[in-house]
Amino acid sequence: MSDANLAALLITTEANFRYFTGFRSQHWVMPTRPMFFVLPAAGEPVAIIPSGSRFNMRASSWVKEVRTWMAPQPGDDGVSLLIEALREAAGPTGRIGAEFGPELQLRMPINDFLRVREAIRPLDMVDGSAVTRRLRMLKSPAEVARIRAADDEKRARRGSPMERSSSAIGCRPSTRVAPPGRPVVPSDAVVHSVRRRTPSRKE
Repeated sequence: MSDANLAALLITTEANFRYFTGFRSQHWVMPTRPMFFVLPAAGEPVAIIPSGSRFNMRASSWVKEVRTWMAPQPGDDGVSLLIEALREAAGPTGRIGAEFGPELQLRMPINDFLRVREAIRPLDMVDGSAVTRRLRMLKSPAEVARIRAADDEKRARRGSPMERSSSAIGCRPSTRVAPPGRPVVPSDAVVHSVRRRTPSRKE
């Protein structure tokens, strides 16, 4: 962030919000429930979420500073809280990196965004997606271990009767709900996504 001359990042996309905070919620499916995460270059990060998500945030995330509002409030859906947090994180003249890049979303009404941008002047809001991508490419030992465990499990199932039958009828790969490190047993849940194989013109 210092190399990009950014005082803070504003995270609004579900995937990046979950990656940086650990927070998971069904509220992402509701467009009237914006959520914001302000990650400063120095200082305490701030999550700004609807009050209905506070319990899940406390239970699943490491973030200590959580600010909430009673949503939905069309007149102020977290906007004033976001303005305050950005000012605190960026100081009087800092630059804020937002999710303006490809495959990213602000997840807030454009009028609310314009209101925020105007209220924080002279702070500048720029595209911070390149910084976000670089940060996500840095993997901790725990992340590497989980990726390897998932790959090992996939390799272990390769060529199994279940995989061969799935290929024959046109299934997508199955998802199992079972503790890692052991084969599937009758009491486990196995989810198949089945689709009809459409013959090609040559067939």
